[in-house]
Amino acid sequence: MGWAGERATVTVAALPSVAAGMLPGVFRAVLAEHPGMQLRILDGTTWEVIEYVRSGAAELAIAEGGNADPQVRGQLLCKEPVLAVLPTGHPLAERASVTWNDLAQQPFVAFTPSSSVRRLADLSFEQAGVRPMNVIETREVGTAAGMISAGLGVSAVPRLVLPLTAFGRLVTRPLNDPGTVRKLAVYTPRTPVLPAASAYFLHRLLHTAGAEHDERQDERERRV
Repeated sequence: MGWAGERATVTVAALPSVAAGMLPGVFRAVLAEHPGMQLRILDGTTWEVIEYVRSGAAELAIAEGGNADPQVRGQLLCKEPVLAVLPTGHPLAERASVTWNDLAQQPFVAFTPSSSVRRLADLSFEQAGVRPMNVIETREVGTAAGMISAGLGVSAVPRLVLPLTAFGRLVTRPLNDPGTVRKLAVYTPRTPVLPAASAYFLHRLLHTAGAEHDERQDERERRV
């Protein structure tokens, strides 16, 4: 490619959980092939990161799927399960899996309405026909992890959020009735055509997401 010997810059906007849980592997693969490339991250909520692409501040955005906007093009990147997050030693941690109804019987640590995680939780509670009790609300994953670790409640987050909670004394369990997944999509401008470096980054991103999906599928099949 013509840019291979240049210090091309690619700016990626992403949800914080994606920036921490997915992008490091993609960046490592990209920089191994093109060490001169400059990579920038802009993180924020789904609305914020899509706005970065719409305004031209970023060439790509990774956010919650299903957002329709005439100025950006969305492509499904991956699906990830939403897991129950519990304090170590919590009675629900003794179970192989828990339900949304189980979580609704406990003090629940929720995220603010602007969060894609909050929207998934609200929809799942609604589908289960229950409402959480004694909600503690925060925008920050670290704050939520601290609250849960201190025994102040339970929560539910997509798998990619877990690296942001690693400092806490937490355990996770599969979450059912309903089983909830978060769909992540990569968004790019409808026009103009992506610069060569950004198109290459998108290719590596899609390849890495696909490889991780296949690895998780193989792991599930080995457990059967």
